[in-house]
Amino acid sequence: MKKYSVSVLFLFQVVLAGFLLFLSGCATVMLNRSRDEFYCGKPVEAQTLMETVHVTRGKNRVLLLMERGLIYQVNGEYRKSSLDFLKAARRIEELDILSIHRQAGSFLTSDLILPFTGEQFEKVLVHTFPAINFIKLRKWEDALVECKRALKKLSHSELPDSQPFTNYIAGTCYDIMGEYDDARIEYEKVRKARPDIPFLEEDLRRVSGLRETSGRGELICFIQTGKSPVKRSVELFIPPYKRFAVPEYHRKYYICRKAVVSVTPASRGRHARRKQEEVMSCQSYLMTDLESLAKKTLNMRVEKEILRETARIIAKDEVAEEVEERTSTAVANIVRIGFMLCEFADIRSWQTLPAKLEVAKLFPKPGSYDVKIQYFDTNDFLIQE
Repeated sequence: MKKYSVSVLFLFQVVLAGFLLFLSGCATVMLNRSRDEFYCGKPVEAQTLMETVHVTRGKNRVLLLMERGLIYQVNGEYRKSSLDFLKAARRIEELDILSIHRQAGSFLTSDLILPFTGEQFEKVLVHTFPAINFIKLRKWEDALVECKRALKKLSHSELPDSQPFTNYIAGTCYDIMGEYDDARIEYEKVRKARPDIPFLEEDLRRVSGLRETSGRGELICFIQTGKSPVKRSVELFIPPYKRFAVPEYHRKYYICRKAVVSVTPASRGRHARRKQEEVMSCQSYLMTDLESLAKKTLNMRVEKEILRETARIIAKDEVAEEVEERTSTAVANIVRIGFMLCEFADIRSWQTLPAKLEVAKLFPKPGSYDVKIQYFDTNDFLIQE
């Protein structure tokens, strides 16, 4: 009787894991459709689809909130976007506390049954993007709070100097709030990472008190270009019952290579000629290359992934052998097949992210302006306006 009960327990674990993986596939159908609409240039349709997805519970809650939050932001729904990002951030904090217990529970099945919490750089962006929302809403103090949270996450990551876009957002918020020493620190971090950006010198002179008031305004554009890479499973099948699977980032195709921001005085009638003469333009400058950062982040932990996967295969073999000793070879083979079928790499990722995070900055005179952003490919052909 004891042998039979042990085998049933293991079979139940395998069947349960398989069922959870099946449900995961069903739950992401609408998410994938929304992503497709988003990258087809239909963010409103993507939002409509995302709003049909149930995100209040489940292991993919954080991922769904991240995706929907960014779609809301692109559509100008800044309050809704911030709400989703802040919910995702709170849930990540809760899950990180419980991570050791949950990791143990997934050891004999798959990491896909674990709640999604994102890569380290994604956890930083969960605070960076709501900071942009609050800037748009002119809620400067709220923006600074999120920047500080993002900087804390960044300082505890393995690549603390890898996201100058976040540092620049933080520097801008400190700058707006009159905290010039902190603004200078963040601007200097950006200059160290991206010394080719010309307007950083202007920012540093201003917050250091080395530039007199010029009577000019500042227009800052935070620009996203390209498509984030996606995770795919790299698998090795070892007959008859072993499968080895780890995630790997693959680049998504996109043609956008730069953006140009133009501003024109919003004048009419007799001022039309003057308006034409006062057009100002500036190309965007790369701050954070998310495409490269994603791959670098995953590569840094690939050794741990391989060791964990190897240990998981060994543990499954030991379980199957124990089942065979207590029951029969047939039952043990069923367990081995079940373990093999449940072996999937965790390829969940925040796919509505861009490949590049860029900033453009102009210094027009105070006034009302029409702003135009044009996107170009590598041959300088206009692809979107």
